[in-house]
Amino acid sequence: MDLFLYTVIALLIVQITTGDIVEGPRDAVYRNNVDANATLTCRVETSDNSNNVLIYWSINGSVVYNTLLPAPTASPKYYYSNNGGEFYMTIFNLKREDNADYGCQYGYNPRVFTARLIVADPPGDATITSTGNLVENEPAKFTCSSSGGYPAPTFVWTKDSEIIPNPKITGVDGGESTSEITVQLTKADNNKELRCEVKNELEEVKNTTLQLDVEFKPSISLRVTGRESAVVERGKGFTLTSNVESNPNWTNIEWKKGSQTLANSNLLTLDQPDGIKEDTEYTCIVTNSLGNTSSSLNVAVNYAPNVTIQEGNEVTVNEGDSLTLTCMAEAVPPQINFRWTKDNDVSTIITVSNRIDMRFVTKDQAGTYTCTASNELLGSKIGFGNASIEVHVYYAPNKPLVTISPASPSGLHKAGSTATFSCSGGEGNPAASYLWFRNGIDINHNGSVLVIDVTTYNDTGLYECAASNAIGTTRSKPLYAAFEDVPEFISSSPSEMNMTKGNTSSFLRCEYRGLPEPIIEWFYEGTPIQQLDRYIVEHTIQPDASAVYKTVVSILKFQGVDRDHVNEEDTGVYSCRAYSTVGESQRQQNFTVTVLFGPEFQGFGKVAADLGSEAIIDCEVLGNPAASSIALLKNGQEINTNNFWTVSDIELIDHIKYYKQKRTITFHDVKQTDYTTFTCKATSSLAEEEQQLILQPPGQPDSPTGLQLVDKSWDSLSIKWIPGFDGGRPQSFIITANGITAETRNTSIVLKELLPETDYSVEVTGKNEFGHSESMATIDVHTDFLAIPTPVVTYNKEDNSLTVALNSTDFCAVILAKDDGDSIELFNGECHVVTRERKFQLTAPFHNYYMAKACVMGRSNVCSEPTSTGKVTVKDEMIYIIIGVVGGILLLILIAAIVSYIIVRQHRSKKALRKASSPVVDTGHINQVMEADETDIEPAYATYAPPNNNLNATTSFSPPRSPSSNNTVQEDFDNLDCVYASVQKKPKANVKYVNMFNEQQPYIPPPPVDDGFDLPMQRMDSPPNDSNSDNTEQDTLDQLPVFDKDSYLSLITGGESQPYSRLSNTSESGYSTPDSRVKKVIYEVIV
Repeated sequence: MDLFLYTVIALLIVQITTGDIVEGPRDAVYRNNVDANATLTCRVETSDNSNNVLIYWSINGSVVYNTLLPAPTASPKYYYSNNGGEFYMTIFNLKREDNADYGCQYGYNPRVFTARLIVADPPGDATITSTGNLVENEPAKFTCSSSGGYPAPTFVWTKDSEIIPNPKITGVDGGESTSEITVQLTKADNNKELRCEVKNELEEVKNTTLQLDVEFKPSISLRVTGRESAVVERGKGFTLTSNVESNPNWTNIEWKKGSQTLANSNLLTLDQPDGIKEDTEYTCIVTNSLGNTSSSLNVAVNYAPNVTIQEGNEVTVNEGDSLTLTCMAEAVPPQINFRWTKDNDVSTIITVSNRIDMRFVTKDQAGTYTCTASNELLGSKIGFGNASIEVHVYYAPNKPLVTISPASPSGLHKAGSTATFSCSGGEGNPAASYLWFRNGIDINHNGSVLVIDVTTYNDTGLYECAASNAIGTTRSKPLYAAFEDVPEFISSSPSEMNMTKGNTSSFLRCEYRGLPEPIIEWFYEGTPIQQLDRYIVEHTIQPDASAVYKTVVSILKFQGVDRDHVNEEDTGVYSCRAYSTVGESQRQQNFTVTVLFGPEFQGFGKVAADLGSEAIIDCEVLGNPAASSIALLKNGQEINTNNFWTVSDIELIDHIKYYKQKRTITFHDVKQTDYTTFTCKATSSLAEEEQQLILQPPGQPDSPTGLQLVDKSWDSLSIKWIPGFDGGRPQSFIITANGITAETRNTSIVLKELLPETDYSVEVTGKNEFGHSESMATIDVHTDFLAIPTPVVTYNKEDNSLTVALNSTDFCAVILAKDDGDSIELFNGECHVVTRERKFQLTAPFHNYYMAKACVMGRSNVCSEPTSTGKVTVKDEMIYIIIGVVGGILLLILIAAIVSYIIVRQHRSKKALRKASSPVVDTGHINQVMEADETDIEPAYATYAPPNNNLNATTSFSPPRSPSSNNTVQEDFDNLDCVYASVQKKPKANVKYVNMFNEQQPYIPPPPVDDGFDLPMQRMDSPPNDSNSDNTEQDTLDQLPVFDKDSYLSLITGGESQPYSRLSNTSESGYSTPDSRVKKVIYEVIV
């Protein structure tokens, strides 16, 4: 019954508690007969950290105990316990029979935590055995044994730390266990260590080793003693050494060369003191009980190169042919390096090939050529061999040089002197002989020197010499030797020439020859042609058959500025002549030119005259030949003298270059009917021409014509024009160009002060007293480019100055400044002359950018683009000065304003106090609330008494009161700025209350109280404001007008500061003070 109850209670407890196993028992190994007990632990976590949980313990899956049962009080084998969430199972007197899987389970959770418990015995010592001798390349069997281990142990085989895989293992728990391996051994396994390791769960390792003794036939390595390779020098002794490995040891060694036995003894070395001359193979045979082994070594013989040149010791070749030199060498090793040098100059290597190929051999390639061959012998020793060959080059003579003495830089010599010609530099192989030529013709003279005792005019020409040998002939460059004379006239155009006006192909021609080259000049009427711009002269140098003279043909063309044809002004006498540095030609050629043209009329063909005045109409005719007749017609009928006009005969005016004739009609009294058109007809042998003659009343001029540009620059234009008929009155001309206007009576003008690289549209109109011509002459002109230098601008921060570099006397500099808007000109826009460099001192106000532009001196509108310094920063000291000055001014203004405000406020306060009914006494502040006409108001007293923080307030007629009455208020004034007291009387019907803080608003008094006077104190924790309220005993002064502390003190004290305490330096709402931690509290004493 007790067990049942215990179980029920336990189940109830378990049902209430929740949890799980967080760590089960762990696997463990114990030594048999050494470890007596084993304890398994199962750790549980529950929701209430209770130990009252259900835990099952099992062995190999069978439950042997649960925590619902009471722990056995005594047991020979198992004991169960718990402590703070850990549950234990203890096994006593451990035996091999206790080897099992032990489990721990929480309640009815199906998961079981198991641990393997092993009670073990360690394995015994291990031994290795093998069968028979160990021979290379034959299988060997090894067995490792150990007894007593429980459980049965494992085996690990290694050979020199290398694990041997897949051993065969026979294990018996508690008995003898074995492992077998079979391996194929090699010579390399000899003396290696074979190891067997045995262990079981107790991790106690037992191991044993066996050193392998592997038998193998001899292994031989042959080498030349003291050499890394089997190479020896020819004829020098050497020793062969045999390195032998053998197990068992070798019993015999035999040395052989081919079939010849060199030694038959137990010596490992073979001496060859006389060396060998060629490669030889040596064999060493070594014998032991397992058999014999042989090894051969081929000993190579090295020797330096043996050099020969295929072409022999000497060879001859003609210049321009090809030549090959081949170097042959025999050496061992055959890796041969070749090097060709010339004339024993070992520092200059021609080639590193065994062969030299020379194409187009030159004479400079003659000399001694040496081939040096080398190879690398033993021990980095270099072997050398060489051979030489002499090369002879046959070549034609060098190009000779002809010189003359005495020399003349110009090549001109005076006739009658001696001239010596020398031919030098024509060396050849074989030696050369010399021949002389003049103008390409052999003059039959041999030798390197030619002497002409007395030179004549015919000795002028090109002299050459030729150097010859068996290989060839070389001719010199011709030397020109001239024996000079004055120019000679050859031919010209006819001396008398008629030309037709308007012809574009007419010309005059003159031809001279001479030595030196003739210079031909032309003249017109004795004036040099080059002074006239109406002609073009062309000179042509023609080849001369003798190659001695210079023949010059000069052509005078009737073309020039503003014309391309013959005109009437070309009539006259022309001449040509030639001269040179020697002198002037003896002949000057003259030409008479007559220009022929038909009748041409001069004048406008118009005449303007007033009615009743005299008028003359001229018909002027030019021509060559002269006009045979000049007829004047009206309406097609020839007219003669009558009562209205007079007609003159033909008059010859001029006949210098051509004929100038005229006839006139003279009107004595111009009538309206005379204003008409007449015809002038002129006839010559060449043509017949007519011109209309108009008589008209005065009027506007005709438009100018023929407007053309004469010259231009960057700032000026020169133009001219042909005037139109003046309309019978003096006329002037109006010139306009892009808004520029000028007037002149001349037919040309120069427009100045223009802008460079600008298009100008120029217009010219005629003007007289009747007005302007109906049309105008126009021309478009583009002014020239002007190179304006760019100034270099530098801002100097140290002294706030600007340096401008402009090295020109034609330009000046304008200084500008700019901030955010347009630039402005500094220094009143003056254009400053800058000679190389100039410094400008800047003054306030300062700007962000400073610039300079170059302008033409006197032309401020012709400037370059401004050059900027970039954004600048004015020197710090200047900024500080400016800021200091401005700040000082502002500070003075502020101080003046504050002082003025204080004075005004004090004045108002004193005035208000004089009107008040309650004067200030003792300490504190008085708040005026009644007008002065209330005569029954007595003074009020407010006294602050530290350190007890008492405030006493009374009036002169107040009855005495005890300290405990309302007359005394004790508060914590430590954090107050000020306190005040005021006297108030019970309201009456005729009392007028005044708000001293805002005189525009009536003050609302408090409601009536009991008869008599009372001094209740009221505390205000915030400053007053402008609103009114019922000021009862319980109300604070929150609604009073806002006021500042300083003004309030001034008002209350009449301008004299009363002592008060300030305990903080922070600000608080309600006062303009820096106090914030201190509450501003005002006490009001109401009487």
